[in-house]
Amino acid sequence: MKIFKIAMVQHRTSLPDIEANTALAINFMREAKAGGADIVLFPERFLTYYEFPDICSTLKPVEEIENERENRV
Repeated sequence: MKIFKIAMVQHRTSLPDIEANTALAINFMREAKAGGADIVLFPERFLTYYEFPDICSTLKPVEEIENERENRV
């Protein structure tokens, strides 16, 4: 049975720059290969970058919404 070594990248890209992010990914893959990795895993949309919409940071906490009178069943 073959044992695979997996490298996981935890890095947050900061710009929607596919070319720069691809170069960064290649550097991570080279580093992982040098460390003996067979597979390299990246975060979702590593190359294209995204952020949650602003509304996500302005939403009320669930507990507050649940306690509001108009939301009670």
